[in-house]
Amino acid sequence: MKFWKIFRFELAYQIHRSWPWLFIVVLVVLSFLMTRDGSLSEVLYANFFLNSPFSVAKTTVFGSLIWLVMAAAIAGEAAARDVAT
Repeated sequence: MKFWKIFRFELAYQIHRSWPWLFIVVLVVLSFLMTRDGSLSEVLYANFFLNSPFSVAKTTVFGSLIWLVMAAAIAGEAAARDVAT
C-alpha cells in the first residue's frame, strides 16, 4: 500500500516539473534524428528496411543509454529530497 502512495506522489511531483519533460523531448528528438539521418539514405538507395531489427535495436540501445544518464538525475533528486526530509 505504501508503494502506491509513494509512486503516486512522485509521479504527481515529477509531472509538474520541467526537467522530466525536457528529458523526454531530448530522447524523442535524438531517437528520431538517429533513425532518420543514419538509415534514410540507405533505405532510398538499397534493399534495406527502415524498421529492420538492426535499426530498431540500434535506436533502442542508444535511447536506453541516454536514458540511463537522465534517470540518474531524476532518481538522485528524489533521493536528495528523501534525505533532506
